Amino acid sequence: MADFEMDEDTVRAVINPLTGVRSAGSTVEPAECAMVVSMFAQPVKIEPSDAGVVAGEGRRFETFTEIVLNRRPDIAAVSERFQRCTSIRESVEVQPAPAAAIAPVTTKYTVLDGFRSRADELVIVDEEPEDPLSKQRALLAYARVGDYGIFVRLRTFQGRPIDRELFDRLLTASIDKVIRAG
Repeated sequence: MADFEMDEDTVRAVINPLTGVRSAGSTVEPAECAMVVSMFAQPVKIEPSDAGVVAGEGRRFETFTEIVLNRRPDIAAVSERFQRCTSIRESVEVQPAPAAAIAPVTTKYTVLDGFRSRADELVIVDEEPEDPLSKQRALLAYARVGDYGIFVRLRTFQGRPIDRELFDRLLTASIDKVIRAG
């Protein structure tokens, strides 16, 4: 589990990108890719009480996030966006005044094939921000089990390789957990 309190504001900050809700002052180029990480075709409002969030750290300092949403995702829209939006540039203007801009970051996305699961629908994406400081990379999974949305991310830092076996185990466990609870 995460070593920080998962209060309502924290949960909302974690789930908002998946719902298409963007932070004030955030811009994405190309603009039609603004919803690229969302699980839905249009922005939706999801309350923290409709989400389960687990976060933690692995043995090799990788971080993981698992989110289960009590809302049916649009996995076809997710797949289409990642096929179309293979590279985006995001910048954020920080408030309050005087406003400062966080350096824009370009992120590359690649859809991966070949993973078999018990999910009704699944898309796995390699996420690689061009961030010379953190040198991070992540694998993302967007899945649908019945009317539930599942998101799993395993992220590494400082150029460490992603443990694909660990990612596959986390994803399988998340999907199986929702199936058992369903």
